Amino acid sequence: MCQLCATPLRYCSVYESAYRSTDKNEWLSSFISRASNACLSYQCRAMRFLSVALETQSIFEKIEPAAKKMAFASIQRVRKIQSIRTRRLVKRMLHHTYRPGGRMYLSTLRCLRPFVGDDKSL
Repeated sequence: MCQLCATPLRYCSVYESAYRSTDKNEWLSSFISRASNACLSYQCRAMRFLSVALETQSIFEKIEPAAKKMAFASIQRVRKIQSIRTRRLVKRMLHHTYRPGGRMYLSTLRCLRPFVGDDKSL
């Protein structure tokens, strides 16, 4: 957990801070840089709220295309990091659960035995 996670991030706080800012491009770049220095949990929440705000709110219509492209690139980067970490966790758990000679591995082999026959290799 990082220091930014100590205070809860809400969509209304993201929108209000964007609405109060005078330069939306500057706010967007500072919000993305602040979120990128935080933990992945905070980054996911911040980018999810940012993507909703960019797609639905009219205050972001006058943002420069480069800033909008940077925002969507950072959203995609966070999604990719999250999916990589999820895949790594799944792979570790499956390897731990179905390790050769482990309980789940042997249980699976016992369930397959009627379909394979009385082969002693199983």
